[in-house]
Amino acid sequence: MDIFHKFVIFPNIMDGFEEKCHTVCKRVLKKHYDQFRKDIKDGFFYNTPVQGQRRLTEMLGNFRKEMDGVVQLGRNNTDLEVIKETIMGEYMQIGRKYGERVLKRAGLKG
Repeated sequence: MDIFHKFVIFPNIMDGFEEKCHTVCKRVLKKHYDQFRKDIKDGFFYNTPVQGQRRLTEMLGNFRKEMDGVVQLGRNNTDLEVIKETIMGEYMQIGRKYGERVLKRAGLKG
């Protein structure tokens, strides 16, 4: 199991869901963002704008995949699913913004 423990939310447990989701999103995004920065600074494998954008998209996809695995919701719980997707969307926008800054500093932004 990863350093992030899976937590399952059942329909009757809604206390603190947003805070937990924000905390997990921050940790997961930081992990993937740090790896992204390390890869881009390497410069050997990522030396064109297309490769940089592809790596940024891969980072965001990995973030989403890990978040879907970590935050598992009970069935038919659309309210929590909407909250989770909204929070994940916010963090994906943050990740894209900072990722594009890294690409710009590395000279990989077209």
